[in-house]
Amino acid sequence: MKIKNYNYGDYFQKIFIKDGKILDVSCTCLWAKNNPKAFREGNTICKHIICAMKEYDLEMWNKNKIEKKIKGGYVFIYKPDHKYSKTKQGWIFEHRSVVEDFLKRGLKGECIHHIDENKQNNKIENLMLFKSNKEHSSFHTKIRQFGMTNPIKRQIENRWENIK
Repeated sequence: MKIKNYNYGDYFQKIFIKDGKILDVSCTCLWAKNNPKAFREGNTICKHIICAMKEYDLEMWNKNKIEKKIKGGYVFIYKPDHKYSKTKQGWIFEHRSVVEDFLKRGLKGECIHHIDENKQNNKIENLMLFKSNKEHSSFHTKIRQFGMTNPIKRQIENRWENIK
């Protein structure tokens, strides 16, 4: 196993590498001390480690980094260049990315519904787009009140018509 050492400002980082894969990382910053297993558990990592990894080999980091994590039941993917990832250290909701790729455009205040209500099932067949949170809430209210009626089933079936 190879250990690469870096320092970023007042903090020191270590990257543990075996067979060309990053096994673990560590940093002496307060955040990393409070979250020692963050990298292994697929959670985000501190900005110092990100900088050290970029210095080490950005291409290798992109190939071997943990690309997905789950938080609050939702799947997040690492897309540091995405418009909305700037405030979340490079992570965005996977279901939003799937819909954006499908529509070939960004989402503007729109809300996405998981048809089977499984937040981790982000296949396009399971996703439905609403213009707003209010419209999405109204949809849930109708289902709770009346069940899966034929108009609701038709709305689900025709969900991608007239959207692009």
